Amino acid sequence: MPSTSELDRVTRVVLRYMRPPVFVLVIVYAIGITGMALIPGEGPNGDVEYMSLFHAFYFFTYTATTTGFGEIPGAFTDEQRLWAILCLYMGVIAWLYAIGSIIRLVQNPHFLLAINEQRFAGAVRKKCNPFFVLCGFGDTGSLLARGLSDHRFGGVVLDKDPERIKALALRDYNVKMPGLCADPTVPKHLIDAGIQ
Repeated sequence: MPSTSELDRVTRVVLRYMRPPVFVLVIVYAIGITGMALIPGEGPNGDVEYMSLFHAFYFFTYTATTTGFGEIPGAFTDEQRLWAILCLYMGVIAWLYAIGSIIRLVQNPHFLLAINEQRFAGAVRKKCNPFFVLCGFGDTGSLLARGLSDHRFGGVVLDKDPERIKALALRDYNVKMPGLCADPTVPKHLIDAGIQ
């Protein structure tokens, strides 16, 4: 299981990016539902009737995603139709903002680094047999990793150069050697690599 600090780091990055869009979605839904519940409609006998909060929530839920099933529970007045149009546009804009924020989040280098560190630490924790920690994956580190792999010894790699970690992922070793693009002189990274 990932350590609390790793989960906290990933969670903090997610919350930093997703808090505003979630807040916007909640506000848009609250305004849309409240408006539909407060705008007078016309009942089956022609008398004034208000939509219940449940029906307003149901209507706005499928309208905000542009699905649209028609006017439920009954025919709408012109005011309700105008409000439904406004709700539709508000919902689409809010969802586009939220989706854009998700795309920005998954492209954020801090988020990707936090995820990679979490995966690396998890892969290290899954290792049952003793293993070596290789600090650097240059020419010497690469030869050492090949020798360890040929003799069925496990290892993990720390290197500052992202290209070297990418090269590690492409190597065909006999044993899996997870790698992390990190400074091996930082104690936290050595602890993540399995040194106690």
